[in-house]
Amino acid sequence: MNILQPILSLIILLAITHCVKQIAQKLTIPTPLIALITGFLLTEVYRIMPIQLPSDFFSTLVLILFILLVFESTARLKLSATDTTAAHSLAFIVLFASLIFVGLSLTAKPFLNITPISSVILAAALLGVSAELLPNIKTLPHSEALIRLEAFWTTPISLIVPIVIAMLIPPVTTIFVSDTINFFLFTTIKFIASIATGVFVGILFAKLLTHTKTAFVPPLIIATAFIAFALGTLWGHGILATAAFGLFFTNAFATTHKPFVQLNHKLTNYAGILAVILLGSTARLQLTPNFITLSAALFSSYIVIRYVAIRISHKKHAFSKTENKLMTFYAPASEAQCALFLFLATFPPTSIPLAELKPIISIGIMFVLYSNILAFAIIQAPQILKVRK
Repeated sequence: MNILQPILSLIILLAITHCVKQIAQKLTIPTPLIALITGFLLTEVYRIMPIQLPSDFFSTLVLILFILLVFESTARLKLSATDTTAAHSLAFIVLFASLIFVGLSLTAKPFLNITPISSVILAAALLGVSAELLPNIKTLPHSEALIRLEAFWTTPISLIVPIVIAMLIPPVTTIFVSDTINFFLFTTIKFIASIATGVFVGILFAKLLTHTKTAFVPPLIIATAFIAFALGTLWGHGILATAAFGLFFTNAFATTHKPFVQLNHKLTNYAGILAVILLGSTARLQLTPNFITLSAALFSSYIVIRYVAIRISHKKHAFSKTENKLMTFYAPASEAQCALFLFLATFPPTSIPLAELKPIISIGIMFVLYSNILAFAIIQAPQILKVRK
């Protein structure tokens, strides 16, 4: 293959990514929805367009995109944000996560024929929501603030928790108790080493930042995130090291990091859209009536669980029925979750059988479609909830 072919293919994909972003903004369509549909269409266009990505190049690209999104999601997460609204949001997230782990795991296991652990991974991956296109509804300020806070907290959770759970699953070959104990000891050491690596890189970055010109800070932040991943891979897990660096960065530089994160957010925004397009172009969904019915039933279960969590968490707060409806139905999956499914498909964990990983990814993609279509309906027709923009 011509060495310029992958570069040309990447340029074409980046141009498509830019077009998708502009169309989504002009038409007020959730970006993951139009990007995923674009990816589906590209599977047919590949035959006539010069888009060819070798497997190694594709894997490297997926890894780069996922690292960028993991860092960006943790770098926007301030642990010091503990006002009343944030506390309410965290209480809802904890309750919703508990219910979704139990409820969705129980419903997914028999329908998808997967183990309870795989069901928990699916539930964790579906926790995240996006607030990118949340309309500025003046009459419902509390719900809007809670949804935005939920997006900030659940995006890194939905990216990192499935990776951590996959790390904690012993290999199929682990038979004896001694092997299981050794595995968990080794995994604990890797987990601690990953976190320590991220913090160590963050400390070095802090020292380097004092001697760096402002113009070079944004690319230096991204480069350091990749260094954290590389070092974390040596004696732990690179994704966890990157997440630890992101958390350290945002909390150590809480007063000065915001402009730099906003600059890098533009890059990661394109990275997320490209990840969704790649997911759609490589996905092989079996859109049979049975699968569509199954995925719709699971999504309905998700909505019911979300509604129950909202009613319970809002019991002591003066929220109207309309606000409860908004928080129930406006929960679109984000580009970051699509990047997670793409990452799992490209780098399948050895502890999860491929036969179980495929339905997790397929259901995840359908949830992205359903949740964003529902969000789009609310954006375009707010009278559904009887609200004024």
